[in-house]
Amino acid sequence: MRKFLTIIALSISLNSIPQFALAQSDDDVVQVQEALSSFLESFNNLDWDNFKTSFTDNASIFGFQWNSAGRKNLEESMFGAFPWVTDPSDRPGSPPYLNISPLDLEIEILGDTALVTFHLRRPQDPATLAQRTLLLVKQGNVWKIHHLHASIVSEG
Repeated sequence: MRKFLTIIALSISLNSIPQFALAQSDDDVVQVQEALSSFLESFNNLDWDNFKTSFTDNASIFGFQWNSAGRKNLEESMFGAFPWVTDPSDRPGSPPYLNISPLDLEIEILGDTALVTFHLRRPQDPATLAQRTLLLVKQGNVWKIHHLHASIVSEG
């Protein structure tokens, strides 16, 4: 009888946990990794047409000189931070122009939302450790960035 009650109690407990907390789909993790890879490749190459498709229409960015919400404000913030995006003649050399390489990448799937965190070191200042936090949402079968937060963890 005790074993039966334990099984019932465990069953009730598991049913009260939100479904996303029990497991994350390997397919979703792979799709988020692919979306992140595409975002980083287009960012490193300053390929604005592909870059902006990584974001939802009402995405927001916060950090450093960026503080914007919505596609129009996002574009203005990015063009201000990276003027080479709009004028290829100002770009230094050939792609990739940036070297954003995630360290300590973590992905957590929560239903149709994914939390992605990673660190990076800037080539011009390798002693400084930066952190990026991205919130992605699944729209249909496509993962898009809804929020990006950029911060410095430690300065060298």
